[in-house]
Amino acid sequence: MCVLCRADMLPRLRCTKIVLSCVFLCAILLIGSTRGFNLEVEFPDVRTGTPGSMFGYSVAQHIDQGQGWLLVGAPTAATQQAGIIRGGAVYRCRANHTADSCSMIPFDERGNSNQFNGTLYLAIEDKSHQWFGATVASSGDDGHILACAPRYVYKSPKADKRAPVGTCYLNRYNSFQEFNPCKSSSLGYDKGGYCEAGFSAVFSNNGERLLLGAPGAFYWQGQVHNFYLDRGNSRKETVEESQASDDSYRGYSSAVGRFDADEEDDYVVGVPRAEFLLGKVELWTQNMSSILNISGEQVGAYFGYAVAVEDLDGNKLDDIVVGAPFYSDYSSTKSYDTGRVYIYYQNKKGEFSTSDMVETKVRQFRPNKRTRYDILDGHSPKSRFGSALIGMSDLNIDGFKDLAIGAPYGGRENRGAVYIYLGSERGIVTKVSQVIEGADLKPNIGTFGWSLSGGKDLDSNRYPDLLVGAYSSNNAVYLKARPIVYVAASLKIDPKKISLDRKVCNYKGVTGTHKVTCVTLFTCIKYDGIGVPRQLVFDLSWKFDVDKKTLDAKRLYQLNTNQVVEYVNNKRLTKDKAWCQNSFVYISNDIRDKLTPINVQFEFKLKKRSLARRRRSLQPILDQYTPTLVNTTGHIQKECGEDETCIPDVWGTAYTFTDSIKLGSTSNIDIVVHLENRGEGAFETMLYIELPRGVQYNGIQDRKFTIPFSCDKYTTNDTNLVTCDMGNPLPTKAKANFTLRVTPGDIDGNLDRLMFKFVINSSNEELNSTYSDNAFSVTIPVIQAADIIIIGRLGANQTEQIVYNDTGVALFKHSVYGPAVVHEYDVRNLGPSDIKESVIDIYWPSFDDVGRNLLYLTHTPEVLGQQNSLCETIVITPFNSSMIVWYSEFNKQGQKMDVIMAQHQAEARRKRRSLDAQTGSRISRDSTNKIVCNKNWCTIIRCKLGYMRPQDSTVVRIRSRIWTDTLVKSGLTSEPYLITSQAVAEVRQMPYNIKVDNSTYTIATYEIGSYVNAKKLAPQPKSVEPWIIAVAVSAGLLLLLLLIVLLWWCGFFRRKRREQEEAYASKPLMTNGANNTKYDINSKRYE
Repeated sequence: MCVLCRADMLPRLRCTKIVLSCVFLCAILLIGSTRGFNLEVEFPDVRTGTPGSMFGYSVAQHIDQGQGWLLVGAPTAATQQAGIIRGGAVYRCRANHTADSCSMIPFDERGNSNQFNGTLYLAIEDKSHQWFGATVASSGDDGHILACAPRYVYKSPKADKRAPVGTCYLNRYNSFQEFNPCKSSSLGYDKGGYCEAGFSAVFSNNGERLLLGAPGAFYWQGQVHNFYLDRGNSRKETVEESQASDDSYRGYSSAVGRFDADEEDDYVVGVPRAEFLLGKVELWTQNMSSILNISGEQVGAYFGYAVAVEDLDGNKLDDIVVGAPFYSDYSSTKSYDTGRVYIYYQNKKGEFSTSDMVETKVRQFRPNKRTRYDILDGHSPKSRFGSALIGMSDLNIDGFKDLAIGAPYGGRENRGAVYIYLGSERGIVTKVSQVIEGADLKPNIGTFGWSLSGGKDLDSNRYPDLLVGAYSSNNAVYLKARPIVYVAASLKIDPKKISLDRKVCNYKGVTGTHKVTCVTLFTCIKYDGIGVPRQLVFDLSWKFDVDKKTLDAKRLYQLNTNQVVEYVNNKRLTKDKAWCQNSFVYISNDIRDKLTPINVQFEFKLKKRSLARRRRSLQPILDQYTPTLVNTTGHIQKECGEDETCIPDVWGTAYTFTDSIKLGSTSNIDIVVHLENRGEGAFETMLYIELPRGVQYNGIQDRKFTIPFSCDKYTTNDTNLVTCDMGNPLPTKAKANFTLRVTPGDIDGNLDRLMFKFVINSSNEELNSTYSDNAFSVTIPVIQAADIIIIGRLGANQTEQIVYNDTGVALFKHSVYGPAVVHEYDVRNLGPSDIKESVIDIYWPSFDDVGRNLLYLTHTPEVLGQQNSLCETIVITPFNSSMIVWYSEFNKQGQKMDVIMAQHQAEARRKRRSLDAQTGSRISRDSTNKIVCNKNWCTIIRCKLGYMRPQDSTVVRIRSRIWTDTLVKSGLTSEPYLITSQAVAEVRQMPYNIKVDNSTYTIATYEIGSYVNAKKLAPQPKSVEPWIIAVAVSAGLLLLLLLIVLLWWCGFFRRKRREQEEAYASKPLMTNGANNTKYDINSKRYE
């Protein structure tokens, strides 16, 4: 048999046929015994008074002959008293008849009393605006009812003095009796003339003593009067003290309890302005002997504004509760009038803590060594938490009495709130158990919580109820306590260690019947409670494998329905009788998680009644702090030794043969991975591979492993993950070697390296000393590399040969210009990386060897494919001065051309050398009649090209015409020639701040030649007319004939004889005869 820890609370709770754990039940009941929550707020009983009556300024609970009554004071209500203006009234309302209107209690139906002064009758009192009903009190069941008017005015016999002495009426034995302790001939400030008797009032527990507070007596020192109702209304009162006690307001509040060793009740009285405005509470005996004073801690907090007495720690001794509603937190300018409540516990020696308190940095107060006390702080500024206090008796029937605290300006919209705190063996539970806000109960309610009355069971359901006043909206709210249902439930799984190899149940699935591993769930539930119905309807539910949040991760299913939940709705249970159920669940054959426990959860809920039924009667409530969820767990059996605890040691490493990755490259990267488990079985072993941004997973290659595994790719939050299932479990000494193949697709250019992160883990934890080798990485540097090339071609509509035919000769022979020559250079980025900036220099043979125009530029060079790229033209000449003169003349044609001085020539010579190395010559015309730029005369066209992605192309177009006159003057008409332009391109800047491959800056070259044949431009011999030839021949023959005749006539054809020659030879060379004249040698040029 179970022995329950609270047998008095659940006297009939017995053991069920399933043995419930006593420890479990005791824990449930102990939790429930320290909480409260059961005041009904869905359908509050709201009573409303006449407008302007301040209905609800004071409230009291009263029971008369078993009937519960609500006593409500309305101090400014209008009455039927003759000549009285809003004298005030007290109403009584039936607690269980909301349709009944409240009726006024006829304490005093008379108007003002008159007295004859010898001449005429004068009123000796003034009941108008006397605030009758500002204080209402009940002495207990079938006892007395007291109502007071603290602003009641009494006049002197001569009517020359008015004094608010206050007065009270007691309803006793169906009669009404007035109590006016301050009504006398001494009406001055120094006496009782302004005492306002009845400002507070309290009965002793037996109803035979009545204490009235009069805070205005003796210059507002205050005074309390104790009436012995069983002794002819004799009384004891406090006496006037020294002037230092003026303006203390003794009797502002009062409560009754026992604070000394005798068997009589004592009083606790609030004095909120004493101790130089710190405030204090005083403990008095019946004969007005002082027991103890407890002082406040903050000036102006009104410590003692409200007081209450209740045994909150269950030690059968009364504890004192003191309110200080104006307490403020001066560390914040906005936290004022928050309010504070102090609870002073009485020990077995009858001691209370005094003002021996020390404030710490966190604004919490520690009690002195003799006893203990607690502090409850308000929850919002200006709420005046602690304005009203009332002991609630045992609200949740747990053996400890509870407390209600009013904050009339707290809560939502500052409409007021009431806070319920529960007692416990250690005293008040400082965490609020229930908050009731006026704004949630009735529209336009205000100052909810101004007055409180509680501790009585007005509806006879064995639970104390609460009555709350809200005077500014003329309301009184009756809150009933709901019966509390205590539930004991158990859940068991059998067997707790589950062998997956033991498949004994048949499961009918879609593919047929197959064997599965199954377990049995045992569930029992029963309820009990005070004042609860004999039968209640519950909704029950079971959730399987609740720790798995997604359906595909579930491992446990109901055998018959294949569901992960099971419901039993509208289950009617009988009080104190257990209901039990056995059910079968099975484990799926393909589960992954074999390590974590399988958690099954059983939940119960009390079926909510219909709205109409809840209006008619109170709905019982489950003990809010008794868990409505019951859990049990099962474990999958593992081969991990006797302790069933597997400690793995998974290990991994990786490397690659790829030295670097070129940005933009799509070549595969292979990473070799080695994995091993060097410890015990590793469950749900997973390898997580984080790929760098832009890298694509291409699969697993070269698999070598002792266990099967698979890998999948996932993308989450811009992170590429490859997850590999390495086995469940991964056995001891199991190994896996494979190659991870990836492709660098769209790599971020801001990364100077690619880091591949590997983490291998299992669901069962390793030792801390072996975690370091679970994570490893591979890093590959990222570099930039681009291959720039040039492809040249002739322009559109251009032929490979330019031949001066007859038409061309006729068109261009006597013209400066010749045919058009268009060359186009296509600069391409073969990648793989982007290029931020490149440049192309084109060497254009614009001149011949002596500077005459040869290939004349007719248009500014164009860059096609890039909008912002520009070209500059560099003219190379032998001398700057002649270049300038020449440029000035050349520019008459309107061509835009820059004159570049010597500072550009060094760079031009470097690129020319590169071209010469390609062409094999630096002369203007080589052995193949190719004309290129010469040393002294050339036009260099330099174009800066912008951003180029891989495979981007940019075309530079150059348009010109042959200078025909130069062809003739330079002798270029004798044979065909190839006029050639040459181009050099190179990368100047890459886009990213990472390393650049050296090959990127290699110079690319190309040349384009135009074949020119200008032979027909050379001068040709002139042809002779035939008749001229005939005349010339005839003339020649005639001249020859005449020459022959002349020679004949001269004897040229006469031949001398031998003998004549000899005779002639014998003559002397010179004769002195007269016939021979002698000449001077100088007069003869030749002989």
